[in-house]
Amino acid sequence: MKDKCLQIIDWYDQRKIYFTSIACFLYVFLTILSWCLMFKLSNSIFNDICVDIISIIRKGVFIIFFLTIYNGLFKKTLDWKLTTIFAVISGLSYWFSKNPEVIKMFFSITALSCLPFKWTLNDYYRAQKWILLLVITLASFGIIENALYDKERMRFGLGFDSSSTSAVILFHIMIIYGCLKRKPWNKTNLYLFILSSVLIFIATNSRFIFGMSMVYLIISYFLLKKIDFKLISTSWMRRFIVALPFILAVLSFLIFISYNSNNTIWQSLDRIFSERFSLTHDAIFKYGLTLFGRPIVWSGNNYFNLPVAYNYVDNSYIKYLLEFGLLWFLFYLLLFGFGLYRIIKTKNASYFLSLIVLLILGCIESFLFTNVFNPFMIYGYIQLNSWFCNKEWKRSF
Repeated sequence: MKDKCLQIIDWYDQRKIYFTSIACFLYVFLTILSWCLMFKLSNSIFNDICVDIISIIRKGVFIIFFLTIYNGLFKKTLDWKLTTIFAVISGLSYWFSKNPEVIKMFFSITALSCLPFKWTLNDYYRAQKWILLLVITLASFGIIENALYDKERMRFGLGFDSSSTSAVILFHIMIIYGCLKRKPWNKTNLYLFILSSVLIFIATNSRFIFGMSMVYLIISYFLLKKIDFKLISTSWMRRFIVALPFILAVLSFLIFISYNSNNTIWQSLDRIFSERFSLTHDAIFKYGLTLFGRPIVWSGNNYFNLPVAYNYVDNSYIKYLLEFGLLWFLFYLLLFGFGLYRIIKTKNASYFLSLIVLLILGCIESFLFTNVFNPFMIYGYIQLNSWFCNKEWKRSF
């Protein structure tokens, strides 16, 4: 019996990269597809059948994730101590926040850390690209409703249940493409991304995502080769960059608790940033900081009228800190820190620019910790797992 089990483990070990890669693509594709209005508005039998099929496939995906994690622990490519710590933190956060997303993130991040990171990037790129094309095409032909979420700013959803989802997906497609390409940006791809960003901006009016997209494209095209890792590799600068996720988190917290609704300067900034200051300030004092998180119902510009007033926090650091707790939050910041350290050591300019842009944008947008968008949490976990497994890695840190 033992020999049979070992044969099964060896059989899966030889094929786990392919199984996990397919599961990665399906996980990203089906998760984003679940935010499409097609499966939220219809009561037809066909819709119910599609939802059931998608649910079965997603369960299969997590079975593959579980098998990959088990195989990694058995073959000692995953450190059991780190996996246990991650599982306990995720479990506690789920228990207190009642949000199953933290459990899904544990399984997906841990399993996908067993893939070569380039494979993960390719799976993310293909899944995000095809789902964006599919949903926008269906919305263009009226098959899916192109809902209007904000009449004052004329913000459309382009088939999704939120006004900014399509812009966020395109932004990450752009980021991941920049990490995958082997040659410098050419003008054709640059113009194509600019045109796509402009068209989606016109429909969704996602100002900050559009602005950061233009900044990323300009830097990637004109300045990427000029990034000087000799300067970044100095001791103090390396420590500053590695600590950047923590610095941005602390600055975000201090800025938002300092907001004063009676101050004219704060009022002006609040209007410019679409009430981000007042909403985040109120959320901090309403929900407070907890070690393991708490249940929070976020209500923003989406299709469904939730039984709470608009309370959506667009700052990624504050939003996830309030909902999932300090322990979970610090662990994920640590992943970004380890990712940045490895990027500096390997002098990967594309990864460096992409992760820095995502961390900065996380101060004014809420998708930094959404793992079907941002693959760099997986990259950070790969490095943290290597640190646990490899003594030489530890000495070099």
